[in-house]
Amino acid sequence: MKKFTKRCLKGCGLVGLVFSTGLVALSDNIDSALTVGAEEAVKVFDENGQHVNWFVEIPPIYNIEVGSPLTIDAILDQVAITRRGPGDEGMMYDYQTNKGTNGIITSSGLFWFEFYTGKGEMLNDVKLSEFVEAGGTYTINAYVYYATTTQKQRFTFQIKVANSDKTELRKSIETAQSKLNQPEGTYSEESLQALQSAVTIGETYLNSDPDQTKVNEAQKTIDSAVSGLVDLTALNTAVNQATPLLTDGKEYPKEAYDGLVQKLAAAAKLQNSFNPSQEDVNKAATDLTQALTTLKTAVAHEALDQALAKLLELYRENPNLALTSESLKELYNKAIEAAGTFYRTVSKDKERKDISLYELERYTTETNSVVDTILKVKAAIAEEGKAKLRSALDQLNALIGENLDLSPYTAASAQAYTDQLAKAKEVAAAGETVYAQETEPTAITNSLVKVLNAKKSLSDAKAALVAKPVDPVDPVDPVDPVDPVDPVDPVDPVDPVDPVDPVDPVKPVDPEVKPEPKPEAKKEDKKVADKQQVLPATADRANPFFTAAALAVIACAGQLAIVSRRKESK
Repeated sequence: MKKFTKRCLKGCGLVGLVFSTGLVALSDNIDSALTVGAEEAVKVFDENGQHVNWFVEIPPIYNIEVGSPLTIDAILDQVAITRRGPGDEGMMYDYQTNKGTNGIITSSGLFWFEFYTGKGEMLNDVKLSEFVEAGGTYTINAYVYYATTTQKQRFTFQIKVANSDKTELRKSIETAQSKLNQPEGTYSEESLQALQSAVTIGETYLNSDPDQTKVNEAQKTIDSAVSGLVDLTALNTAVNQATPLLTDGKEYPKEAYDGLVQKLAAAAKLQNSFNPSQEDVNKAATDLTQALTTLKTAVAHEALDQALAKLLELYRENPNLALTSESLKELYNKAIEAAGTFYRTVSKDKERKDISLYELERYTTETNSVVDTILKVKAAIAEEGKAKLRSALDQLNALIGENLDLSPYTAASAQAYTDQLAKAKEVAAAGETVYAQETEPTAITNSLVKVLNAKKSLSDAKAALVAKPVDPVDPVDPVDPVDPVDPVDPVDPVDPVDPVDPVDPVKPVDPEVKPEPKPEAKKEDKKVADKQQVLPATADRANPFFTAAALAVIACAGQLAIVSRRKESK
């Protein structure tokens, strides 16, 4: 729906809008004047029918398309009210932003509208829906109430229905525009140009009011141009898929590859030709797609053959699992058994002549999955073997690192140990390399066996070391036992001596010359003397030194006697 240009009106003396269609403004004898005092009257509406403070703008002709809905709201959307009086002069109000009940809300209040036919019949949405005849013109009277029932004005305008229904033409143009907006190369250049020309004519009819015949012809022209578009999508897709195969550096089956190159060249030539037909484009796309499928099928056959060859290799491998745990052995055997069954099934079915590319690719995927399962079991076996190998290497390295002193042992046993030590070092070095680099269970198991054997051989050589013999020392003859001494009879106690009666004192005598007295013994000598004992047999004093020496002589004599007897016994 098309609106009149809304205008800001400034000044109370601005001349109102005069419609070319003879829009009539009437007061309808409804209080068209304000009374000031008792004798003076002022006009509310000017000579053009506009309120002195408000300018109401309604389009003289309201054009609608055939089939477009016509409602009271749609008519009010075309109306604008502008303030002419003081205060907010130039302020514009419209229905979209100042919507009220059947009218427009202004600073003075609600300006509401009533619509009538030329015959005075009041209009509503139901009545307006009847104004749909192509080329029809309908006169409408609009009564505007200026925020009060005491001031209203009538405006007359026309509703003009277009001469033709452009609904289908508009749809065809929308479809055509979507084709024109596709990426470059989607359609042939010549067919796109034909479509663009048809759309241009159709848009011209949308912006004018031709009869229905011309509209229908424009629509058919556009639809025909859309149908005549030469779609290059399939051909472009095939070319884009095939082209990289020429430069990826891979080896392809020769016959299939040569066929692809030939079809690709034909497709590229057609892409650059002038105005190709859709039939030619479709055939080139089909031929190239088939050549691409043939090449992919040949490649899929090769890929499947390679996967089956790998599976067969694993099936026949028979790794050394002598030191593998029973659970992993069982898991490996089950995987190998399933692999054998799968291999026989696929090897037979892949020879079918009608086998599809999808089936070949699926078989390849499944074969690789079976191979991967076996490899995972082997990896678990290898991991277990490496753990055992690490433990055995640590034990062997501990034996090697003892650095035994071989000097106390015989040359033969020491040499045997040295030889085993050298072999153990070689085995340990090789085992460390296997542990660090090897992933195959057989190699790991073989290395583990060697390390265990080297450990045992070195341990045995260590245990077999023989100590050198020591020069014998002459044994000492035992000492003959000393004959026991007869016990000494106890001595009878001595009777006590009767005390001596005291002697009477003698008179002093002249001193006589006497010999010099012997020096008295020291206290120590006295003590020794006191300690001397009387031998019971002789009543002589016992000499302690003599007694100890005598006992020593007796002991030596006994010892010599024992030694003499041992020699004699030998």
